[in-house]
Amino acid sequence: MKKDWRNIEKTFLELGIDYKLKSWVYWCKVNNQEFYYSPQKERWRVKGKKVWQQSESTVDFIEQAKNYIPPNRTKSQQKKTSSTSNSNSRKNKQSNKSNRNKKLQQQPK
Repeated sequence: MKKDWRNIEKTFLELGIDYKLKSWVYWCKVNNQEFYYSPQKERWRVKGKKVWQQSESTVDFIEQAKNYIPPNRTKSQQKKTSSTSNSNSRKNKQSNKSNRNKKLQQQPK
């Protein structure tokens, strides 16, 4: 079934969705989150992600986009967090060593 692009754009306008047609997909902004929507295949994805999700219609896509909750952290953010905590634990160990050394030096012999 061939999609009528005017109806898609009309739906976006009626629901107050920011959009731009980019070649064969629409770029849309829903709840401050950016999405790409392909009306031919009725699929959508989050900008910056590679995985496409299925939708039944333009309205269904918008509902799914409104309900989309981004994951808490990406793998790269998890790695950064763990490397930061490792760095902090190293700093604490070094600080503890230097504090022990200072105490030893201050004790009378």
